Amino acid sequence: MISIPILKFDKTNNYLETQLFIQNHNKKLITDNISNFNNVSIKSSAETYLKNISENIQEIEKLHSYVNNINKEIYYLANLEIPQTQDFYIDEFSKLKDEIELLSQDFKVLEQKLTIDNSNFDKFIATNLLIKSPSNKLVITNNDIIEVLNKQILKDYNKLNIQSSSQDKISNIENALKDNDSLIISEKLNKIYLPYTITELKNTVKENESLKDVVNRKYILPFDKFIKNPSKSRFIESYTLLRNEGINIFQAFTYSFKLLSKRNLNPAIISACKTKRQLDTYLNCLNSNTLNYFDYFKIIYEVNPL
Repeated sequence: MISIPILKFDKTNNYLETQLFIQNHNKKLITDNISNFNNVSIKSSAETYLKNISENIQEIEKLHSYVNNINKEIYYLANLEIPQTQDFYIDEFSKLKDEIELLSQDFKVLEQKLTIDNSNFDKFIATNLLIKSPSNKLVITNNDIIEVLNKQILKDYNKLNIQSSSQDKISNIENALKDNDSLIISEKLNKIYLPYTITELKNTVKENESLKDVVNRKYILPFDKFIKNPSKSRFIESYTLLRNEGINIFQAFTYSFKLLSKRNLNPAIISACKTKRQLDTYLNCLNSNTLNYFDYFKIIYEVNPL
C-alpha cells in the first residue's frame, strides 16, 4: 500500500461554519429591519443584499458538504482493511486530488466574494440603519455599528447554543420533528438515542403507526441494553450489521469475533452505524486517535453528576 498523506480541512470547515453563522445573522438583520428602510431606493438595495446573502448561504452549505464528503472518502480509502494494488490507490487518490483542486478553487472564489460582500454589507448597515448602542445612544459611525453587530453576533451565538440544549434536542428526537444526527447515550434519562433521518422513518413506518412510534420502536433503546455483556453485544451488533448488508456468514463472524475483546468500543456505537463502511471508519479513527474526523454522526454522552 502506498503512503498518501491525509488532508485535513479544520481551517476550511471552521471558516465555512463561521461565515455561515455571519450570513444567517446578516439575513436576520435585514429581514427584521426591512420596514425601517423608508427610502424606496434603500429598501431595494436591502432586498438585493438579502438575495445575495441567501446565495452565499447556499454556496457555503454546498462547499461544507463537499469538504465533509471528501474527508470521508480519504479516510475510507486510506484505511481499507483488505490491501489493494498500488494502481488502485494511485487511481483513487488521483481522482480525489482533482476534486480537492476544484474545491480549493471554489473556496478561494467564495472567500474573496465573502470578504467584499461582508465589507459592503457593514458599510450599508452603518449608513442606512440606526442601531442603539449599549449606552442607548444612536450610533451611526461604521466602527460603532460593526462593534454593535459583533456584540449582537456573540449574543445570538450564545443564545443559539442555549436553545440547542440537550433537552430540546431529545424532544425533537422523541417527537420525530427532524433528522437526528447524534448518538446520545444518556445515563440521566436511562436511554440510548440512535441517529436517524426522517426518510428512514418514512421507509419503515407500519400501518397505523406514526413517525414518533417508529422512533420509539427502533431508535430509542434502554440504557442498560449493552451493559450486562458488552463483549457479546459487540459481536451481535456487528454481526447483525454485516449480515443485513448481505455479507456472508463466515466473513461476518470473523469480523465480529475480532471486536469481542475491543473494550474501548461501545456496542451502542455499532448499533448506531448504518453500514460496515461507517463502522470501519469509526474503528480507524478510534485506533488512530482521530475521532474528531468521524462525522457520520455525533456521539454524546450524558452522565449523572457524581
